[in-house]
Amino acid sequence: MPLLKMALPIGLIVFGAIAAFMGFVVLVSALRAGELTYIYGPEGAPKTERVTQAQDPDAFWRSVGLMGGLPLLLGGAAVWYGRRMMRG
Repeated sequence: MPLLKMALPIGLIVFGAIAAFMGFVVLVSALRAGELTYIYGPEGAPKTERVTQAQDPDAFWRSVGLMGGLPLLLGGAAVWYGRRMMRG
């Protein structure tokens, strides 16, 4: 039972750290380049979208916030909560 009790906090810490790191990388690279490119859709017909800060600042900041800032904050919160659960 103690091992099962530790699985949730360890999972929160691991996945939260991965999400925070990926959010940080997206945030830094988008702010340095001034553009954000993402690909989505089915494998046979993927769609590519590029949002630049110069052409559409509102869409750029919204995309950077949702794809970089949000995972960074939520991942950090998951790591914090997982550590809090482990302490007691």
